[in-house]
Amino acid sequence: MVEIRPFKALTYDWDEVDGDPASVTAPPYDVLTAEEVERLKKTSLHNVTRLTLPDASPGKGEASKYTEAAKTLRRWMKEGVLTQTKDPSLYVYHETHTEGGARKTVRGFFSLLRLDPEYKEVRPHERTHKGPIEDRLKLLGATRMDLEPIQFLYTDSEGFVQRTLEAEIVDADPIVDFTDPSGVRHELWAVDDADTLQAVQAFFDGRNVYIADGHHRYATACHYAREARDGGPIDGTLPYDHKLSLFVSRDDPGIAVHPTHRLLSDLPAPAEGRRALQERFKTEPVTVGSDSRARAVALRDICEGVDVDTVHRFVFYWGDGEADILTLPHAEVPKAEMGDRSDAWKALDVSVLHHVVLPKTLGVDQDNAGEHLRYTRVDEEAVRWVDEGRHQCSIIMNATPLSAVTAVADHGEHMPQKSTYFQPKAQSGLLFSPIG
Repeated sequence: MVEIRPFKALTYDWDEVDGDPASVTAPPYDVLTAEEVERLKKTSLHNVTRLTLPDASPGKGEASKYTEAAKTLRRWMKEGVLTQTKDPSLYVYHETHTEGGARKTVRGFFSLLRLDPEYKEVRPHERTHKGPIEDRLKLLGATRMDLEPIQFLYTDSEGFVQRTLEAEIVDADPIVDFTDPSGVRHELWAVDDADTLQAVQAFFDGRNVYIADGHHRYATACHYAREARDGGPIDGTLPYDHKLSLFVSRDDPGIAVHPTHRLLSDLPAPAEGRRALQERFKTEPVTVGSDSRARAVALRDICEGVDVDTVHRFVFYWGDGEADILTLPHAEVPKAEMGDRSDAWKALDVSVLHHVVLPKTLGVDQDNAGEHLRYTRVDEEAVRWVDEGRHQCSIIMNATPLSAVTAVADHGEHMPQKSTYFQPKAQSGLLFSPIG
């Protein structure tokens, strides 16, 4: 059973802290570069990255960063930088962002979610790795605070949940309302009406939810709860049995999934690989643009110019404006070569690329991918870094359809690495949840 729970949140005292809420909030820890973290910390002594990505204490080693985060958190609480909301609530959240040249709003709500370590009702679509979990586990143990939410999708084609919550905020002022440096507007309201909370909780009984963003944070929470209970069952009676979560309907028109492009390096014979690609898949060579920016726009338009429900398309960029367009109808994919997987998994662009195209042409497979593959979500970077000689080739990708994410998850399967990138991300620093 999916169990969501209203909660008293710890949050910034928005009337007191540094004037602009954008100065203390930040994107999730795992999408920030080192340069971005440094800039955010300079914007405010109270920026949330001082908790989520703390600095080590001088002369005390890397491990001291976790205790430094705990000290900072306790100091902020003592100084009144952080304060607790009065009543258990669900928190309506609007993110208004620009997508395809138009302003769109994603509407969701924050809640606690009872952990499901067996992944029966909680459906992931990505694998997790030991390193990130160990890092977040040390931070969680030191601070005893759930610092960042994960994002879930759920099915609600009639919009019952969000409509019910939105009715409670029609004439209400938001707790906080600001626009971050990337142009995303964030608005947050608390809803504590008992009948409304009960109706939303009842809706989720017997349903599944899908992890959109935050697989490692969810795995960390499960690991922490099991460890704290000495392996006993997670029955929902203790604070660490729950995870701070943002829920958005998969039918919300504002949500977007962006592609992650592939970058190839250290290929032993790139020219031979390109010939093999051209011969095996009958690619179409093109020459585009006069500079990296113009080339990126042209290649993006080429990649998107197909019906992704029937055709796979990849654009291999080799530098100096030269590219090969690979167009492969779904019906021509050698699915027998892709192992014992569901049709939903075999229909993914990323699955076809990594299990059919790359191994048979450029020699990049599951065993050596770490040696040759890097990633970027920025079209221009995918082109410019090849033009500059930092990589031998880039592969411009289309986005994974949202329906494919839930279809693969429902089969209990994991997508290849870097298959999805949901936008916009939930801003860190809006709400925290104590775990005891």
